[in-house]
Amino acid sequence: MYLLLAIPLFIVFLILFRKEPRSIWPGVAFTFALFAAVAGIVLAIAMAFSLMDGAFGTVVVIVIILTLAASPLILGGFLATNMAIVWRREGPSPAALVSGAVGIALFVYTGFFYVAILSQTVNRETTTSERILVGMFPMVVYAGLAFVSFITYTVFYEWYFTRFGRRADAVIVLGAQVRDPDELTPLLRSRVDRGIEVANKAIESGKDTVLVFSGGQGPDEPCPEGLAMANYARSQGVADERIIVEDRSTTTEENLAFSSELLRQRESFPDEPWIAVATSDYHAFRGAILMRKAGLDGYATGARTARYFWPSAKVREFFAIVVDHKWPVLAVAVLAVFAGILMGEQGI
Repeated sequence: MYLLLAIPLFIVFLILFRKEPRSIWPGVAFTFALFAAVAGIVLAIAMAFSLMDGAFGTVVVIVIILTLAASPLILGGFLATNMAIVWRREGPSPAALVSGAVGIALFVYTGFFYVAILSQTVNRETTTSERILVGMFPMVVYAGLAFVSFITYTVFYEWYFTRFGRRADAVIVLGAQVRDPDELTPLLRSRVDRGIEVANKAIESGKDTVLVFSGGQGPDEPCPEGLAMANYARSQGVADERIIVEDRSTTTEENLAFSSELLRQRESFPDEPWIAVATSDYHAFRGAILMRKAGLDGYATGARTARYFWPSAKVREFFAIVVDHKWPVLAVAVLAVFAGILMGEQGI
């Protein structure tokens, strides 16, 4: 049954993805199609084992259930541990703190929730705190599904456009902090390298592709980010005539707006250009969403970042996208709250 449900969900995903991949809605369809497929496979395996020796089949089913039940605890513990790793390697950071706080909260809540559920198997009246824990469950499930949807789809988006992205007329490279004008940080250098790689592929296919290095100068930076990136690109063999420096922006929105303005001023540039935005992998999908809002056709692609940094950065990007889509998020959250109230009153 679940496998049959996965097919129409996947078709919906394909339609939405073809229409506009830079949106959260293809991600929702993609995630539920994936869940339905996995659920169908798990149930098929459980049924297959249940037809064998009774005791063995029961053990297999119990192991599957326990694995699924333990996954929130494992995720919470992972995020908390990741916070400690990031702090040890790079020092305290807001992104690491947020991911660690989410992980600790998830770990603690899941533990208390299971205790509350198990305590109801005992013939006694449910306490107020246990009803609150149970009532919070729909909201926690909603948040968890939203985060899983975000992770699964953004990973897919980055994989797809890294391999199948159309050749661009221009590549906009988003800046990051500059500490030394003569030596970019690994994160910023990886963005420039990724931008050069995308541009070179387009040039090899016959495109007259240019690179826009976009980023202004912060109060703690020795020079504009755009200038530092352009100097590095020249050292990597990029010709001056293919380099455009945007040195006023302070946000991703300004990166895109100011870069687009410079491209429109360029002679013989297409009226409807196809743009690739090069950034870090954790930021690629949000960069793509902001491209859509800015009216730019194209896609965003990301350079790989340190694996230990990726989870914290992804949690931060998730909250940023939630804020960007606050009204639909709040609408579903209200429904989750009502469902939680009903569950709490029933003591489920």
